[in-house]
Amino acid sequence: MRRRARLAIVALGALLAWASAALAPAQSLREERERAWSEVIAAQKALDEARRRRDEGVEPQPGERLGTVGGRSRLTEAYFARQRALEDEVRAAEARLARAYERWNALK
Repeated sequence: MRRRARLAIVALGALLAWASAALAPAQSLREERERAWSEVIAAQKALDEARRRRDEGVEPQPGERLGTVGGRSRLTEAYFARQRALEDEVRAAEARLARAYERWNALK
């Protein structure tokens, strides 16, 4: 009788070990999905912020406009460089969001 009890306990322990090992990947996958979705949200916020800065940065800043001989004005290279930098930020944020969605979709 004792031997059967010991075997039952050993079998139960093995079953519990197998069950916890089987559940661990599922729990880990859920955590990975949560992290991936958090990155999607963060990347979307970063993209929204980059677009907002780009849209607000359209107006020339002081010193980015020069007078011409004809009495008009023109934008300086500094203005165009700033516009390129703002656009580069948007493109980088879009790429980050695309990578975040790719990771999220891979984990679905």
